[in-house]
Amino acid sequence: MAGRERHYKLKVEQEEAEQAPGSVVFHERAKSAGAYGRLPERIRPLVEAYLTTPATYEELRPLAGNVSATTVRKNIWRGIHELKLGLSDETIKELAKMNSRRPSRKES
Repeated sequence: MAGRERHYKLKVEQEEAEQAPGSVVFHERAKSAGAYGRLPERIRPLVEAYLTTPATYEELRPLAGNVSATTVRKNIWRGIHELKLGLSDETIKELAKMNSRRPSRKES
């Protein structure tokens, strides 16, 4: 019986993670901590779009000034690094435990 209760808890935790992907929570925590102020103005909307939408690097190219998808990726990961520097160690540890998946991309 204890095994079933544990299974149920894990399923509930999984559903909560699917409702609030780690990248969106990371974005919200970074925004509330003022960490976005650390980013250069030109990449701020790019990083925000990456964390909160299912857009691919290719789809984000226009937002980044039509640079290559490789440059988009580099700018995003540099931006995420800067955001992490603006968060407390406790927040980073908490976020590391969460599901870090981005919102899934829905194909039409």
